[in-house]
Amino acid sequence: MKATKIDLLKAVAFLVSLFCVFLLFSCNPDEDPIELKPIVTIGTAENITTTSATLVATVVPNGDDVTVFFSYKVSGSSSVWTTANVTTKFSGNTSSKVTVDVTGLQPNTKYDFKADAGYVSSEVSTFTTGLAPVAKIGIAKDVKISTAKLTATVVPYSSNVPVSFEYQTTGSTWISKPITANFSGTDSIKVTLDLSDLQANTVYKFRLKAGNTVSDESTFKTYAVVDYDGNYYHTVTIGTQTWLVENLKTTHFANGDPIPNVTNATTWSNLTTPAYCYYDNNAKNGETFGALYNWYVAHDSRGLIIGWHVPTGEEATVLYNYIGKFYNHGEFGYLSGPHLMANTEWTDPKPGAYGPIDNATGFTGLPNGYLGGDSWKFVNLHYSLFLWLSDEVNNLGRSFNIDSDKCFISLAGIYPKSYGYGIRLIKN
Repeated sequence: MKATKIDLLKAVAFLVSLFCVFLLFSCNPDEDPIELKPIVTIGTAENITTTSATLVATVVPNGDDVTVFFSYKVSGSSSVWTTANVTTKFSGNTSSKVTVDVTGLQPNTKYDFKADAGYVSSEVSTFTTGLAPVAKIGIAKDVKISTAKLTATVVPYSSNVPVSFEYQTTGSTWISKPITANFSGTDSIKVTLDLSDLQANTVYKFRLKAGNTVSDESTFKTYAVVDYDGNYYHTVTIGTQTWLVENLKTTHFANGDPIPNVTNATTWSNLTTPAYCYYDNNAKNGETFGALYNWYVAHDSRGLIIGWHVPTGEEATVLYNYIGKFYNHGEFGYLSGPHLMANTEWTDPKPGAYGPIDNATGFTGLPNGYLGGDSWKFVNLHYSLFLWLSDEVNNLGRSFNIDSDKCFISLAGIYPKSYGYGIRLIKN
């Protein structure tokens, strides 16, 4: 029996009805629509310095009040990620640039960073912090009684790096003196600072700070006394006495009268008036060891520095006795030479049982040698200290001596007044 056209139409209508019933019963009116996730894309770090950076990302919240935060750590390290929260929450379905500033980073270091928006994390990106400034301390120049010039060099390695010198005395707090201009670039730059109002005869430490970089420390010591020629001297107090630390260098008496410079040994041997020279007639020796003078300079009433004088034998004996007792050598002050001798310049010293040389008193005796002897020559540089005292004994000048052989102190030496010895002044 053949199906009619009407029968086919009825069959199709029946199938359509069944499909509608299926759709009706399969739909759940209480089910939520499909939820869209936040989209977070990591960006490129900005404003990178040696210790800080701005982290950047782009966020499409696709929702309301989406929380965003960044995480970062040193690349390749096993350390825990550090979190930097973004204070603002984000809503809607539009794209927003999100940033956060991070500080306290390590210079010249590669970092990983990522961003989280809600429960969605971005990919990981990287940045490298800049090189830290290089700060290298120099020396103090033009040091005087209350002034000095500090020197250093700096390589900024970034822009607008603040630079300052810092200085202090022992036990005090650091005093900071900024350089007026900031520095930029990768070139080495010399920086200086003039200090004033410093304390006399005082040790100072100083250093340079460039950004967060602090240099090593250096030191200088201001002077206490200046002579007519502009030579500066430190002082040291030993017991009740205050001495100059350097041998005298002046070429004038305290009133400005010149001391004649005599360079001929034969002339020296016949002098009965003041004269000076340098060892080997070389002024370079005078820079370290002071000048050599005859006894007539030491005994001259015009003096050499106002407020100071050439010590008498009695004053030298006070020093001799003090260091003998203070350093437990009993009455044997002559054994105390190592405590008066500088730690440098002495050749082949033999301090014996009371060595080694330690300059414990700070007297800093230098082996200046002398001019004289039977052949009238310069002798004993680096081997002997010879200083005039103002006394005379039997028409001879008295001296204060230490030599490398056993380093004994002698106050008993008496020599022709025309010999050339050093002079060390004591405070009035």
